[in-house]
Amino acid sequence: MHIDKQIEKVYKDMSGSIAKNRLTIQLSFAIKLIVELYAVEDFTVFMDCIEDVAVKKVVNGTEELFLYQVKTKNRGEFTLNYIISEKWFQNLYKHTYNFSGFNYEIALVSNVDITDNQIIFPNEKTKISADTVEKEEVKDDEKRLYRIKKCISDSENIPIEEVDLSKFYFIKSNLHCDTHKEQALKLFEDFIINIDSNAELIKTRAFFTALYDTLDSRFNNEINPKTTDINEIVRKKGYTKNEFEQSLATYLNESIPKNVDLYSLLNISTISEQKEMAAQRPRFLMDLTKNDEPFKVFISEILNYVRNSNTQTLISQSVNFINKNTKISPVYQDEGYIKFATAFVYYKYINGEVV
Repeated sequence: MHIDKQIEKVYKDMSGSIAKNRLTIQLSFAIKLIVELYAVEDFTVFMDCIEDVAVKKVVNGTEELFLYQVKTKNRGEFTLNYIISEKWFQNLYKHTYNFSGFNYEIALVSNVDITDNQIIFPNEKTKISADTVEKEEVKDDEKRLYRIKKCISDSENIPIEEVDLSKFYFIKSNLHCDTHKEQALKLFEDFIINIDSNAELIKTRAFFTALYDTLDSRFNNEINPKTTDINEIVRKKGYTKNEFEQSLATYLNESIPKNVDLYSLLNISTISEQKEMAAQRPRFLMDLTKNDEPFKVFISEILNYVRNSNTQTLISQSVNFINKNTKISPVYQDEGYIKFATAFVYYKYINGEVV
């Protein structure tokens, strides 16, 4: 069974009992995940679906599921006794029954430390195991891992030795209650600048606001509790990599040079050549968002070509240069694509912008 089918089943079983306890910090946490996950093959971020935030991602064709329960506090810390009394681990453990047999992880996320006389999860992401939790010699029934397992054992009415925490993690978030949105914005701006070093701040912030509002709407969307359709769940509660790529391409389309500016700059006057180049703009925008290694090599070689070429013959000779260049992947052999990319790099170069 694929994870999608299990999500359908689990959502139907839980939909009547999911608590509406939205924290805006969850939106900032989701944006942080989107930026971090962008390089993976595929992903869907779910808002208030199964958990506060859930992520299904695909890596090398393999599906993985990550469930995040997000907790916050203005200052101080949470004690281990407190989170046990609040049943955070007990509630998270119920997911192990739903996703047994799948590749998944479950994380308790907090913006403050968890303590038990000392900080007990020292890393940004800490596996909940004897090696990481136990830091001092105490009686068996006082050990931290024992206490965590015992509360789950009592709650689920199962022997303590059957409690399996191998999929459990604690994540220390650096998002603060008062400034998390500004922190997420800074992270998002850095992500955009890595793609387009001359991105306009006002447009980037508008893009961020639109993304924030979209995630907020997904969090608050209601679904018919009888639904068993993953497509409806994704449409109303999920945000996909494809959706983000499309929004990112739209943003870039408004930010990078217009076609007419490229034509004018290089005296491309024939309608056929203009149409040939214009047809490749959408593909170029998508490749620019991905910015993978073959594309980086392609752009780098074009930049070297631009630096050492005559402006009058720049476009006409670019196709021959690219096709003979053994460093460049053969996927970049479309003549219109080469010409558009060359014009784009030339525009950036003469305007003193980093490509």
